[in-house]
Amino acid sequence: MHWTNEHLAWLHDSGEIISISTGESVPVYEFAYDAYNEEVMSHWARHFRKHYCSDAEIEILKPEGMPDSEYLLSLKFPDNSSRLGPSTRSGDFAEILGP
Repeated sequence: MHWTNEHLAWLHDSGEIISISTGESVPVYEFAYDAYNEEVMSHWARHFRKHYCSDAEIEILKPEGMPDSEYLLSLKFPDNSSRLGPSTRSGDFAEILGP
């Protein structure tokens, strides 16, 4: 199985169905990941990150000479040092995971 599909096997149907604000019913899935499968976890994280911040966007926005990882960790991704960190993470990342 190719890695791009392997991480999808980590999604397990919980059997729960909820109604959303539009009145539609949607199934609830659990993300049951394998933390010991570092290769798939790394590919999944990269795929997820590219939905949040593309490689092209990083090159345009980061300060010259700053490594991509430093830009992402210190300037792009929200963290606990700001009051807005948790709410930004839950809002932005929930949108990425949503349909």
